[in-house]
Amino acid sequence: MIREIWLYFLNNGLWRSLGKGLAVYLIGRQRWYLTREDLTAYVGRPVEAPGYEFRPARLEDLPRMRPFMERMPVTVLRRWCEPGYFFFVTWRGDAVISYRCLSTYVHPGVDGFVRLAPHQLFMVDEYTVPAYRRRGLTRQKA
Repeated sequence: MIREIWLYFLNNGLWRSLGKGLAVYLIGRQRWYLTREDLTAYVGRPVEAPGYEFRPARLEDLPRMRPFMERMPVTVLRRWCEPGYFFFVTWRGDAVISYRCLSTYVHPGVDGFVRLAPHQLFMVDEYTVPAYRRRGLTRQKA
């Protein structure tokens, strides 16, 4: 548990970690919801969102991802650009709209309970800027 707390602190900073600690570890138990999604259904499927660009994130994109940094520290976004992660971003012109991050690594909080087969990925996080929510954009990225 100490390792999980330390990793969460490193990835999310002091204030988010304190809020999580109070809400989860002191007041109640954290709940994890596990789902399975077959991403092969998206392979070869045309993108049905004219005017939007869906592509893997690149390190040089990070300075333009300010809307995401209110939710996720730049150190985490940078890590997601490394091997072992599949960090997809949606753009509308020069504006960043949403992201979806998958990984070959399991979150430390479920490590030992969840094991990935060689062909499976762990859903790390997804986020859409509030002004663009409820348009089905995140489902366009696989």
